[in-house]
Amino acid sequence: MHLKFIGRGSAFNTLEGNNNAFYLNDKGQMLLIDCGETTFTRLKEKGILNEVKELFVAITHTHSDHVGSLSSLILYLFFVLNIRANLVLTGDETYNRTLKDLIKIMGVSDDNINFITTNEFINKMEEFKSFEFLESAHVDNFKTFGIVYTADNGITYYSSDTNSTECLENYLNNKDLDKIYIDISIREQEGNSHLSFDTLLEVVPKEKRNKVYTMHFDSDELIQKAIGAGFKVVDKI
Repeated sequence: MHLKFIGRGSAFNTLEGNNNAFYLNDKGQMLLIDCGETTFTRLKEKGILNEVKELFVAITHTHSDHVGSLSSLILYLFFVLNIRANLVLTGDETYNRTLKDLIKIMGVSDDNINFITTNEFINKMEEFKSFEFLESAHVDNFKTFGIVYTADNGITYYSSDTNSTECLENYLNNKDLDKIYIDISIREQEGNSHLSFDTLLEVVPKEKRNKVYTMHFDSDELIQKAIGAGFKVVDKI
């Protein structure tokens, strides 16, 4: 299973658009991972929402470049397309409450949306054999989650924003690994909230780089470096 990207940039790389991914099956069921400030506009302009009959949204954290247009998307689906979006909740009740409060402040009522568990999600979208949120390191005192799911091709790990290599290293050595989507930054500095490209080079051996898809780019230079080092680069629609 291959994710598609409507944007692949960091928060300040507006040309590339906010990083987010989606999977749309032939039944019109769609999983959307994150919905930053640019995401709703791009989904609408590209006509992708016209193909959607059922939407599932997973939000990895509440930085605005990952959640900024979520309310616009939910309300557009509800009032224009007559679809109630499904927000897939983590197992962390504190984070779930924060996310619910945030979209309520943005104007979304309980009538506009369904809140579902990961088990309910995989029962509805059958391509996914498992789906789990994994808490990750990104910014101090701020909840952030990666996602790991299993499909017919094996296990996929989607890091979201992270400065940790723990999950990356664990899944690199998993015999059932299909692919890894990993956040990287060109910056190499103490306290970086994103994984530096130099660290990625150290952690991932050359023979495994064809399974590692880099994303969340802060510059064109970083994209070229990733390609030159043998990593995959996610394509933007």
